Amino acid sequence: MRRNKPAAGRPPAEAASAAATGCRGRLLCLTLIWAMTATAAPGAARENNALIIRDDRGGSVVARTRAIRELKASGRPVEIRGSFCLSACTLYLALPQACTEPGTVFGFHGPSSRLYGIALRPESFERWSEEMAGYYPEPVRSWFLQTARQRIVGFFRISGAELIKMGIRRCSG
Repeated sequence: MRRNKPAAGRPPAEAASAAATGCRGRLLCLTLIWAMTATAAPGAARENNALIIRDDRGGSVVARTRAIRELKASGRPVEIRGSFCLSACTLYLALPQACTEPGTVFGFHGPSSRLYGIALRPESFERWSEEMAGYYPEPVRSWFLQTARQRIVGFFRISGAELIKMGIRRCSG
């Protein structure tokens, strides 16, 4: 089988097409195309070079902040769409190139231990609250520190419409 390596920087569809030209057998080609266009993060998709976030339950704050630093440096648009964006997903709001839809529900909570519902010591709670808040633009940052961080079990829910009123950009279309 002849293998074509897609050039770096090609859009996923182009890369998949390039890979498919060298494959034999329909099932193998479809598998290669699927693998090259699969998303890197749960709830993420690519559309017109924008990273589309849909129904993201959150995850590791450390991993998410690393991804946010990379996205900030690249300037790649981020569109937070879908039904919900929970926990670490809310950190995408740190990006100046991020936007959301009015109907998306965001779920915020304060820092807690790795054991669900167990509070951190007060000094750790303050340190991690400030760390997390540092990613949010004003006035979301102040709101998080005054309100949302107090909940460590479940989420403090706020709509994309409310965040848009607080200055988060509304996605077009």
